[in-house]
Amino acid sequence: MGTVVFHWLDYLIFALVLLISASIGIAYHRQRSSKDMFLGSRQMTLMPVTFSVMASFISAISILGTTAEVYQSGVQYIILGFSYFLAFPITAEVYMPVLYRNRVLTAQHYLELRFSSAVRTAASIVFCIQMFFYQSVVLYAPAITFQQVTGLSFPLTMVLTGVVCTFYTALGGIKAVMWTDLVQMIIVFVAFCTLVVIATMEVGGFQRVFEMAAAGDRLNFFNFNPDPTVRHSFWTLLFGGTGMCLTIYSANQAQLQRYLSCSTESVARRAIYLQMPLTFLFLCFLCLAGLVIYAFYSDCDPLLSGDIVKRDQLLPALVVRLFSARPGVTGLFVSCIFSASLSTVSSGINSLSSVVLEDLIKPWQPNLTERAAGWAARVLAVVLGLSTVGIGFLATNLPATVLQIVLSLFGIVGGPLLAVFSLGILVPWCNRYGALTGLLSSLATTLGFSIAALIDPPPPDHRVFGTEGCYNGTDASNYTISTENYSNWTVTTASLVARQRPVHWLSYLYYTPLALLVAMATGLAVSALTGFNRAKPVSLKLLHPRVWRLAAAGSVQVATVDDEAAAAEPAGEAGTAQPESIIATTKSEHTPLNMELEFSSRHSAVHGTVDLMNQK
Repeated sequence: MGTVVFHWLDYLIFALVLLISASIGIAYHRQRSSKDMFLGSRQMTLMPVTFSVMASFISAISILGTTAEVYQSGVQYIILGFSYFLAFPITAEVYMPVLYRNRVLTAQHYLELRFSSAVRTAASIVFCIQMFFYQSVVLYAPAITFQQVTGLSFPLTMVLTGVVCTFYTALGGIKAVMWTDLVQMIIVFVAFCTLVVIATMEVGGFQRVFEMAAAGDRLNFFNFNPDPTVRHSFWTLLFGGTGMCLTIYSANQAQLQRYLSCSTESVARRAIYLQMPLTFLFLCFLCLAGLVIYAFYSDCDPLLSGDIVKRDQLLPALVVRLFSARPGVTGLFVSCIFSASLSTVSSGINSLSSVVLEDLIKPWQPNLTERAAGWAARVLAVVLGLSTVGIGFLATNLPATVLQIVLSLFGIVGGPLLAVFSLGILVPWCNRYGALTGLLSSLATTLGFSIAALIDPPPPDHRVFGTEGCYNGTDASNYTISTENYSNWTVTTASLVARQRPVHWLSYLYYTPLALLVAMATGLAVSALTGFNRAKPVSLKLLHPRVWRLAAAGSVQVATVDDEAAAAEPAGEAGTAQPESIIATTKSEHTPLNMELEFSSRHSAVHGTVDLMNQK
């Protein structure tokens, strides 16, 4: 497959994207403290937060991976969009309010307040491992696009992406990241939607696209097979997808950091709810693009013909074929991919820096001044940003598509993180020993399933690919289809019938629900064996308001706001970890008649003052 020689108009469009990103970083270079660098002084408004939340995980991976998924397996992937309407309200009403009201600087800081410093440290290390691997795949996606569309070398494009986002992230902190995300998401939306419409017209219009998709069995919207080992079905995409989305939007520092930077809780809530229509709309365009690619390549699969070496190259290959003679269009496409990657990588670098500094360094260096912490944040952003570039080269050897790799990672590592946050916010009986056990046991379980699936992988569930058009008038006997590529994507019906599907073929989308089940079971069991919360009463402000009644009515030690104020040492920043020596109370002797809350609640059953005596 040939490459496109960039026209001066393509270079101009791409240069403008780079200039805008760098300029925003320079404009916000006066961030002094670590709070400025990581939370923007908690003054961020609705629009930058909304688009930054989208940008954190709508990357080149989403664009390249989703289109390749729809091309090879059909449009059923759009069912994942319905999981957004379950996951985002849960995030907005359950997880975000508790974290926001405790005024923590990192999500893991909440785990220390609720459990212990050991749980905080363990969760921070797990998060850093997850984000390092995630960043490497995010950098890989635009690199293959640049190499394919422009002819630039793979190492050069990796370094270019990493250096640019490291520059404005280290210079301007979260404010630069979020305002740049806003601009980049607008570019991504406009550019990608324009490309999809133009490509649809090139292949014969919407009717032609859907006719070809139907003929190729790509309009497979509903597969109600309940087998959990089926990679994608209605159930795995809806319920497993809900769990996957919760790991991203409810338990990942890159997202939670954006909620915590909002000027008010209502701003954070509205930003989350706005994700539902925006993200669903973008997913629809991604699925349409996958069908367009199939309509174009329905008679000659480019992987089997040898034109590409990975499915993730399908969309760039289509751009090369369709728009090589249209100056400006290829520049628009490259800018789209580059912007999507910049926004995600910069978010990852900023969140990694905040976790390393606040959760791993400051506990050992408590006397670090705010000015010194601000400089440390910049140095960490540079070091971590450049480190991810080096790790990114490992992604070239990954066997699966980038989309499945990333979603599997969110389940394998993000699932246990979601589980430990769920234990803290929703399970008042869980103590620090149960939380740590739940985190480690669920992580061991998901890792075990993923390693077993890597050693003995399940067969692919893609549809048939056409090859008859590859001959182009040449005698079929003289035309060779790549046997190696073909063997990677085909499996005989006999082998499927002969073998029973083992449990380790569990769909990667079910890793998060599996992690939740394991963590809940082990966390509660260990908590029961270690006396629940007798040693450290649970502060009501660390629980979701809906479980306050459970905390007061069950055998759970609770502490009122007044108890905490009496027991706590003088502290400066709200959210400082409370001492372990809060006086224990039991519900029979010291259940408070009125628990005065230091924050308001939208839930009518527990708004303002909770009269637990009346609730009885």
